[in-house]
Amino acid sequence: MLLTANGLRCVTGRLLMPVLGAWQAELLVDAADFAHGAIALEATGLRLVGTTQVVGTFRGAAHVVAVGGGGGLGKELPPKAWTGPQLQLVLDELLAAAGETRSSSSSAAVLERVLPRWQRLSSTAKFAIQEIADAAGASWRILDDGSLWIGFETWPETTTAVQVLTSSESKQRATLGLEAASLRPGTTLSGRRIVAVDYYFSSPGVRAEVEYGSDGADRLRAAIRKLVHQDVPIDRLTVHRAVVVAQSADLSTVDVMPDDKSLVDGTAKVPLRTPPGVTISMSKGARVHLVFEDRSPAGMVAIPSEPSNLTVWHFDGGTKSVARVDDKVSCGTAALVFNSGALITVIPDNAGATAAIAAAIAVTGNVVVDLRSTIREGATKLKA
Repeated sequence: MLLTANGLRCVTGRLLMPVLGAWQAELLVDAADFAHGAIALEATGLRLVGTTQVVGTFRGAAHVVAVGGGGGLGKELPPKAWTGPQLQLVLDELLAAAGETRSSSSSAAVLERVLPRWQRLSSTAKFAIQEIADAAGASWRILDDGSLWIGFETWPETTTAVQVLTSSESKQRATLGLEAASLRPGTTLSGRRIVAVDYYFSSPGVRAEVEYGSDGADRLRAAIRKLVHQDVPIDRLTVHRAVVVAQSADLSTVDVMPDDKSLVDGTAKVPLRTPPGVTISMSKGARVHLVFEDRSPAGMVAIPSEPSNLTVWHFDGGTKSVARVDDKVSCGTAALVFNSGALITVIPDNAGATAAIAAAIAVTGNVVVDLRSTIREGATKLKA
């Protein structure tokens, strides 16, 4: 079967098409040189659109390595935070920055999903895409036309005619002979789900090695997650420090500016985590810790870190100030009327009940007395 790259004959070629991610091709093209940039691979049952990554020469032929799509999945993207976004917004902004396009056949159920918040770390595009897919429990891959599809697998039965050359049940792999390179991952062959197709093109013909597995997508997703996590410089298990810029009126969220600009270059609105039943008013400039709940990009929250920056604590939604045992209280004043020459007993504030100091004070007319006392009991639910 003849394989061509931009219309030029390929002496040999290998094409790996996984159920998750972009296809990759390694080709030996019958040409003295080969232009960098867009590439179209064609064979019977196959027309792929991609981008060259490596171009060199080997024994007078062009050695080409290409990937599906625009070649931007490995691009480093800056951090960014969203509040209440649809996944479509997050994905489309990401793809535009990476130079990729979204397939119109992508699942609306994924794209229309709304999240309370989303935090993209400074990372590669492929890592950011994988996190979006994980949040929706979806798959993603680069299609034949070079666009990125995201959605839920349906595993349709393939119509490609194949001849089984070898098969290994223990490895869940098989080598197939084909007349057309139309077999794709994400389909079913004789009731078995195909999670990867590895094509080998040579002058006699083409063969394909396929990997099966009912849970193959999950296994491959885990492998990809493990691989792409190496591209992320910030582990979501790390505690980060930030300064509070503003706080919402209901005290439930804070706008923060992280010290580490690779986390967010600017400000982000995140929930303020406090003990159950407690809300806290924080002053501008207060310091907080930022952590990711469940290591999720939708899970960044702030935790107060310095008690001196907490201006008011509210318990159970209360708005009145709370008095403590031994706090002073004012009980108002009382006007007393004495006959001429009456004597009164004076007890200083700091004297005990048995330490009254009688003072012979002659009083005539009205005397205003400031009534004060000390709290002896308090609510056991509150300590302040």
